Amino acid sequence: MDRQLWESLSPLLDRALDLDPDARATFLRSLPAGDPFVTRALRDLLHEHERVLASDFLETSPVVDEIPCSLRGHRVGAYTLERALGMGGMGTVWLARRSDGRFEASVAVKLVNLSVLDATARERFAREGSVLARLAHPHIAQLFDAGITAAGQPFLVLEYVKGTRIDEYADAHRLDVRGRLALFKQVADAVAHAHTNLVVHRDLKPSNILVTDEGQVKLLDFGIAKLLRDESLGQDLTSPTAPPLTLRYAAPEQVGNAPVSTATDVYALGVLLYELLGGRHPTIRDESDPVAQLRALAEREPLRLSEAVRLVADQSSGAGIARARSTTLDRLQRACRGDLNVIVARALKKSPSERYATVTALADDLRRHLRNEPVSVRADSLPYRVRTFARRHRLGLAAAASVVVALIAGTAIALVEARESARQRDRALADLRLAEAKNDFIDFLLSQATPNGKPISNAELLARGEALIPKRFAADAPLRVHMLLALADRYQDNLQLDARNRVLAQAYNDSRSIADVSLQSMATCRWASQFADRGESARALALIDGVLPVLSTTADYAETESRCRVFEAEIAAQNRDGARAIPAAERAVSLEEHRGGAPGRLFEPLAALAGAYSVASRWEAASRAFARAMGALESDGLGNTRTAAVVLNNWAVMLSDAGQNADGAKPAARAVEIARAADTENGPNLGMLHTYGAALAATGDYASADRILDESLAKARVVNSPRRLVLVLQAAIRSACDGGERARAERLLSEAHAVLRADQSPTEYSKAVVEISAARVALADGDARQAADLSDHAVRMFTTATNTRAGLVQAEIFHARSLNANGRFNEAATAADESVHEAASRLGGLTHSSFMGQALLELAEAERGRGDTIAARATIASALEHLHAAIGFTGADVQRAEALRSTVDTPSH
Repeated sequence: MDRQLWESLSPLLDRALDLDPDARATFLRSLPAGDPFVTRALRDLLHEHERVLASDFLETSPVVDEIPCSLRGHRVGAYTLERALGMGGMGTVWLARRSDGRFEASVAVKLVNLSVLDATARERFAREGSVLARLAHPHIAQLFDAGITAAGQPFLVLEYVKGTRIDEYADAHRLDVRGRLALFKQVADAVAHAHTNLVVHRDLKPSNILVTDEGQVKLLDFGIAKLLRDESLGQDLTSPTAPPLTLRYAAPEQVGNAPVSTATDVYALGVLLYELLGGRHPTIRDESDPVAQLRALAEREPLRLSEAVRLVADQSSGAGIARARSTTLDRLQRACRGDLNVIVARALKKSPSERYATVTALADDLRRHLRNEPVSVRADSLPYRVRTFARRHRLGLAAAASVVVALIAGTAIALVEARESARQRDRALADLRLAEAKNDFIDFLLSQATPNGKPISNAELLARGEALIPKRFAADAPLRVHMLLALADRYQDNLQLDARNRVLAQAYNDSRSIADVSLQSMATCRWASQFADRGESARALALIDGVLPVLSTTADYAETESRCRVFEAEIAAQNRDGARAIPAAERAVSLEEHRGGAPGRLFEPLAALAGAYSVASRWEAASRAFARAMGALESDGLGNTRTAAVVLNNWAVMLSDAGQNADGAKPAARAVEIARAADTENGPNLGMLHTYGAALAATGDYASADRILDESLAKARVVNSPRRLVLVLQAAIRSACDGGERARAERLLSEAHAVLRADQSPTEYSKAVVEISAARVALADGDARQAADLSDHAVRMFTTATNTRAGLVQAEIFHARSLNANGRFNEAATAADESVHEAASRLGGLTHSSFMGQALLELAEAERGRGDTIAARATIASALEHLHAAIGFTGADVQRAEALRSTVDTPSH
């Protein structure tokens, strides 16, 4: 079958297969007689389809011999095909497993028909696949990869989802209106996430929205429409005239060849919501006539949702629709009146500009409806405010009616509620303005993502956004500040710290002229945080101190105060000030607990609290806080997101600081794994890689550690932060020394010295880090005397530097080791005793730590050198107990301890 025939035939075949036999026959009779060859081919394919169904092939086994050329066992990229899952107009879908051992989970591999893409489009298809693979959300079936095989076959690698269509799931579980709205909100949240990442779905429909047995929504084929569409021409690559769509869920602009935007997905969500609640399509009545469907889509105004339910009552299907919603038709009609009528109608406006500005705005109105609060699309009035108040406080009003005159109580409540509702309305309108501004900004970035069909980098795209903001929002300072703060987050994610600081400075300066205390305070706290990154903690905390007294005066500022308290806690913790960090983080947690809402709001305060406990060596409390933070993320379905990776990385850092290296390697590995899956373009950041590499080195896996640390170094070299680069170099030098890679260690040390020389104002801590690294390299090269001198100097530097404790104990331990290597055992014993004392002060209630094991190892070495083998035998036994518990049974320190024990044990005869 040639491409031209298939392009004409494919949409007709899809339409016919969706119809029952009677409607299909009507549909075939309605086809125009202008191209009998297409009609005859369609009839032949449908006849073959009916023959296959009549063979009961599904009752025997899932063989795939019906597929013309079986590819079972064939390699597609890094994946091996196992069995076919299905066929369609676009291609075939196979269940596959990764062949290179990176992970074991099954994936779905979609092999795209060669006729779908021409040669030029195939090149762009491979190029854009990695961009779309960055789209990661718990309710989106992730597109892991996209590419072209050596044979020229386009393919997609997607998350394999076992689930049921959302409409079928809702009916099978007899979900009521609230249950269906809860399910729909998962869909809306996923679509909103995609829009913020500059991806529009274009083909939202029940068959692309599955629900797992656990009730979790998974959206399929997100971003595939972008891969199959030429943005520069505005034309679909599979057809010379029209973009790919499902007519039943298409927006008017899609069939009218108008530009597609985020509003297109809003319309499709409106159709889905209408069907989920009312059991029928808002406009289409004749399923068999495509022309009539197009006319209805373009011209017919949807019935109000409640009116559609009333009409269903007169049909034979009415009772079944009500039963599937665990209610009666009368109750269903009442439930769909009022807010739901208006919300759905707004989403289904013919003109994109009249719909909800964003999917988030649609979801927010549904949440307000479920909480019996005023929605943004209803005209504000006193009766409406009173009704919503009465629904929210039914029990309270009933109790009040028993003790006061109803008229007086009602009037008083209405007046109070009027004020509160006006405040809520003003906030809702402000939120809507912000949502519209963000949507406008996202649409601009979408239009810039592939100018003239040529993709641009994230950095260039953000730079264009930065240039746009002062012009687009020149007359609206509050919106300008909001957009600058949002852009700063994107620069942070992209590791463009200089650009982030520049944008934060602009946001802070612009905020000085606005009256919004909350927004002004947030800009101040964000501006303060970048000073902390540069080591100017006192300046950062002084800025935050200036806004906290005002924020704490009213609950209206609770959200902003919570965020600022988190910044305060993080900066204080970075400065090792647990006395300030802990109360600040505890205040942030308390504010979020009282604010209520989604559990995920708690994760940032809890993560800050865990960090605060860490600096006070309250390790067990810190672990509990980290566990609660991860629980908050997982309860919001965010357990596999980049945010979760950050929390896990910080948890691993805490465990490393506690000397629990083996335990710390687990969350560190998980953080890197999640970050790679969540962002296939950037992967884990340098901090995550640093943490994981150091943990691998501590447990003795030096080859893997060097590989991970090299990846961290590559990222650290492009980030303008000498302090971060020096810290990664320290970990890499230690791994190279312990692993016997002397040449590598010397090369890395030379780089560390160069970084210090280039840094115009290096911190004392950075100098101490390079000094102790130089001592390690000297000892590895056999120069024990220089190692002792350098490590002695490093100990004194760490003692006076900030952030000293973790660096100090490691420097003291290594100084004792260098003295032992020089044969200066008395001095080594003194230094080791000081190390043991410092390590003991860091136990924080724990029974074992690697620091204590390493300190005891050097003390045992000094005792043996002084001839006290009895003391050495007892000390080395204790050292190994700590090392085995904290590190494991491999690694340079464990091997040295085992060798020392063999020399001090009494030989058996």
